[in-house]
Amino acid sequence: MAVIRSRTDTRLHDEDDVRGAWGPGGEDLVVLTATGRRRSRRFAGRPSALVARRLAAPTGSMPVRAVVLGVDTEDDHQVARSFADEVAAELVDGGVPANVTGPVGGPAKAAKPFEVQLATATTRVPLSEWRIIGERYDGVILVAPAGRVDAADLSEIRALLTAAGALPLAVVLLPRRRTGLAGALSGIPATPETAAGANLVRTREKAALTKS
Repeated sequence: MAVIRSRTDTRLHDEDDVRGAWGPGGEDLVVLTATGRRRSRRFAGRPSALVARRLAAPTGSMPVRAVVLGVDTEDDHQVARSFADEVAAELVDGGVPANVTGPVGGPAKAAKPFEVQLATATTRVPLSEWRIIGERYDGVILVAPAGRVDAADLSEIRALLTAAGALPLAVVLLPRRRTGLAGALSGIPATPETAAGANLVRTREKAALTKS
């Protein structure tokens, strides 16, 4: 079964999967996992604590603004908000003012010096919000449960971030959550038709960003 999965399953289960799907430069990408599988020797600890540490490092007289981007299309809003809340709590516990401002494109909130602001977004945001992410935020943290995102999806998301001029700060793979039959079924890969449709939408968005 392990051999079959390695040859046919293109979903992202661990750090090596993420780096391979990212493409050129993947070896330098910050990949944080809490999946119980292979851990990076360079990054050990809770993903939320590690992200908080990276965001707190550059704080000075200017605020830091970052976007937590939910990658899984099934519960991307919930995953993004939950992880943003965890990171904000880690920052506050470490003595760094932080707050979760809500979805990208919502009312702007004035930031205080030394403060970290976290907004949330999903891959389904309109083109105008991709531009906002690239122009107004210091970077993006991509978050998804392990085994729920396809390699082709991550590649397309990278292209969108590049077209928008957004800096990827980290890719976080969270433990896969299962709840009975519904959870088990959610682990089944999307049909080729569904995956192709999602990729087509993202490809059109990337082309529109590049032309603008």
